[in-house]
Amino acid sequence: MSASDDQYVKIGLRDDDGEVETPWAISLGGDLYQIENTPFFAYRISAGDVVEALPESDGFLFFKRVVRKSGHRTVRVMLEESAEVEPGPTLLADIKRLGCSFEGAFEKLICIDVPPAVSLDAVAEHLTEMGVQWEYA
Repeated sequence: MSASDDQYVKIGLRDDDGEVETPWAISLGGDLYQIENTPFFAYRISAGDVVEALPESDGFLFFKRVVRKSGHRTVRVMLEESAEVEPGPTLLADIKRLGCSFEGAFEKLICIDVPPAVSLDAVAEHLTEMGVQWEYA
């Protein structure tokens, strides 16, 4: 991340069950923000997307809509064991080799950021060949 720490804000993403996750974003002015990390659970939003977010009564910002897609795609992998146990280390090395980045949650959930220049088909094919459980939505 290249912005100074004081430019970062949290944006609340609420799912249909009322659960909230809070990725980092950079303020672009007005009510526009650029999402800076890969959401773990929210669908139809990825790193780099520009979103509109509005404060609720407590002042915390919540996602309203995507204003501009970045071209990044989010793929989620659920491992049977910790990412520290095979096939985790091999998978993570392969993801980097393919030109993607990733973030982890709960030791078994890996969220892969597929940049616009990387073939989603190549990533999907590799995950399928590895036999891991994955989704792209």
